[in-house]
Amino acid sequence: MSGVKTSLAIGGACLLMVLGAGGMSIANSARGRVFAAAPGVQAGQAAPDWTLTDTDGKSVKLSELRGKVVVMDFWATWCVPCKVAMPELERIHNEMGDKGVVVLGMNAWERGDPAKFKKQAGAHYRSTVKADEVAERYGVAAIPTFFVIDPEGKVVMRMDGLVGNWERTIRDAIAMALPKG
Repeated sequence: MSGVKTSLAIGGACLLMVLGAGGMSIANSARGRVFAAAPGVQAGQAAPDWTLTDTDGKSVKLSELRGKVVVMDFWATWCVPCKVAMPELERIHNEMGDKGVVVLGMNAWERGDPAKFKKQAGAHYRSTVKADEVAERYGVAAIPTFFVIDPEGKVVMRMDGLVGNWERTIRDAIAMALPKG
């Protein structure tokens, strides 16, 4: 019986994330506004640097991606809302990769094989593994959690969960972060 209760609790938590029970922060430097509702790293702050390994065994360091817009997605193979987000992140990767946008999966709290999962899901954007400590440093308490980081290394958006029209929110934050001209 306890296994059923656990499954229901996990399913209920995932459903809340899909329905938008998360928080969001967006910085709009043009208007000087910052909206914040979640703990941890917020829009308007410098993104803390980190070094991790990707699913191909190569080192990835956030500061080495300066000059690009970085979309970080904290995710896990067991997270249903994370799976829902993958096709949109793949579209962003395909449509904007040549415009200086890097989509980066930040696999955390994992029980499965993220490389195998992403391959089966048809997701080709880069993904790190064992991002648990980075998630903790950024104040990630639930997944998916998204960050959009501008070319100078400043967080322009944080979104916890699939909030409202989350696809548009991420794309708007990317547009805000891309250099004009």
